[in-house]
Amino acid sequence: MTPANAAAAPRAICSLQGPHSAIAHARPLLALLEALLPVRFDEARQSRISLQARRALRVQLLAADDDGQGAGGGEDAQAERVPSLRVSLWAAAAHEDALMAVDVRFADDPAVPWPLRGRTLRTRASARAPLAAPPGGTRVLATCGGEPWWTVEERAGTAHHRSAFALPALAEGQGFADVFNGQRFIELLPLLHLLRIVSGEAAFVAPPLRAAFMVDDPNLHWPSYGHVDYRVLSRQAARHRYHVCFATVPADTWFTHAATAAIFREHPSTLSLTVHGNDHARNELSVPRSAPGAVALLQQALRRIRRLEAAAGVSVSRVMVPPHGACSAAMLALLPALGFDGACLSTGSLRAHNPGAPWHRTAGYAPAEWVQSCPVMPRWGLGGEPRNALLLAAYLGQALVLRVHQQDLRGGPALFDEWAGFINGLGDVHWSGMASLAARGAAWRREGDICRVRPFGRRVELTLDGGWPRGAVEVEPRPGVRWHCIRSDAPGLPALTIEAAAPAEPDESAPPRRRPALAVRRLLAEARDRLSVMLPGPARAAAVPGLDPRS
Repeated sequence: MTPANAAAAPRAICSLQGPHSAIAHARPLLALLEALLPVRFDEARQSRISLQARRALRVQLLAADDDGQGAGGGEDAQAERVPSLRVSLWAAAAHEDALMAVDVRFADDPAVPWPLRGRTLRTRASARAPLAAPPGGTRVLATCGGEPWWTVEERAGTAHHRSAFALPALAEGQGFADVFNGQRFIELLPLLHLLRIVSGEAAFVAPPLRAAFMVDDPNLHWPSYGHVDYRVLSRQAARHRYHVCFATVPADTWFTHAATAAIFREHPSTLSLTVHGNDHARNELSVPRSAPGAVALLQQALRRIRRLEAAAGVSVSRVMVPPHGACSAAMLALLPALGFDGACLSTGSLRAHNPGAPWHRTAGYAPAEWVQSCPVMPRWGLGGEPRNALLLAAYLGQALVLRVHQQDLRGGPALFDEWAGFINGLGDVHWSGMASLAARGAAWRREGDICRVRPFGRRVELTLDGGWPRGAVEVEPRPGVRWHCIRSDAPGLPALTIEAAAPAEPDESAPPRRRPALAVRRLLAEARDRLSVMLPGPARAAAVPGLDPRS
């Protein structure tokens, strides 16, 4: 059946109070939040009547030189019934060097975003003074050095928040991912969390917790690849409950080792494959190409992958993982027409290779970024603060995809064992290959008899609590995508599958001209990886510090 398009949600009213200069400095950040969420920021004098609305928030912005310690004051009884946040704003975007490292201890309190409750996290923030000692009845939600930095006071059933973390001011060209990431997030968190609540975003049932470890480059030429031993890894994955997906290079499919293929056939719950470029040439998916040239490259990659599937008897996920994270929006736009479910690369790489794209500012917020009709799931490496990044990803409903290379497993699977313990400590996690992760990327909510669905994949599956809705299924529209719904009452099948109509597939193109240098380069890279086990090097410690599930 064809679902109805979901109507745009009415915007929650956010009343801005404070000096005009502070509001003016905040405008770039507020415009970004309006692009991310169904909210509208109005200055207080323009929105007093609108505060009668059920979906509203008062934001009291303090000037950069205000210490934020004074009482709000001046609110009438009507305003007191509206949730509020009192927060300051930096007058200019803080340079990374001006940020200080802080250890934030979150309370185990329902007002704190769920993945962060009871944890102590190191992050970076602009230096400010802590809040004054909170009055009786106030709950402290976050502390630094034992001092309160985020509090909430309930008055007549209404929550009034105060944050000593100054809101970040956006510099030219900056976006969401610059101020909400594993290394810097606490300044924006209180406001973002409250906006998600008052706008109704928090009422959506988020995509389930999903995760996979990804290793770039390995192939099926032998039961091991460098420091990766497929048999050992499969046993450890089953024991510690995780899944490893290998991004394999299509050019490597010229040979498949039968015993290695058998390992993958026999352990689909712990090991899987996805597509890693074509020849693994630098920038092969990001350099400008003619449309026929780009199609020819992708078709060659798929022919090679089908050869691997036939030889190994395994299924390879149609999720493109660009080598070095380099992929242009033009190439991403071609993937659906060739049968790909989407792509997976870091938000930083996606933005770096597509400057000026219309989604450049907002990338990093949604479970997947829609680049035309192609959903792009994020992934993270081990650099920076990966623990924070995964917690924020869980909060935003993103799949937790942690990427490594074979040399990161020099100490064996212990690295994955430790990270799996951390991730599994978040709740009931669905570990799988990339196709299954993409299929579970949908948020939904009931509104009376209507079920509203927000898909973040080209084919998503939903199990609806409470049974099939009596009314319509409304699906949030995506550019260039027509949706179809498939309902099922059969046991063991998803209650609802929503899939995008397949675009017209391009005609078969002649393969790109042969480039022997690329084949030689790839053989040398594989030889380097395989010989690395014979070279001396520091072994990674079996335990990864700081991964206590409650820390």
